[in-house]
Amino acid sequence: MEQNILVKIGGDISGLSQSLSQAGSQLSQFTRDTQSGFQAVGTAGKWITGAGAALAGGLGMAVKTAMNFETQMSRVGALSGATDKELTSLTDTAKHLGNTTVFSARTHWPVAG
Repeated sequence: MEQNILVKIGGDISGLSQSLSQAGSQLSQFTRDTQSGFQAVGTAGKWITGAGAALAGGLGMAVKTAMNFETQMSRVGALSGATDKELTSLTDTAKHLGNTTVFSARTHWPVAG
């Protein structure tokens, strides 16, 4: 004959409940901190991308300006029949005036524009 015995054992699990609650709070804080960190990285990435694009754009404009200047000075040489030495002198003068005055080389050498 089979008999079932039911035994009830009681215990204090308040410490376990408190520990689980603290662990849950810490996990929630970790999640918030991680999300903030990822947002900061995303913001920094956007800023770096924007700065890189601006730098590349500025560099591109500088290269284009230099190429245009050289092309236009070649035109000056062709139109004037200047020798290499004379063209070098004209180019150096235009660069010097462009760097040391409020006027660009285009102002001093209208054919360059």
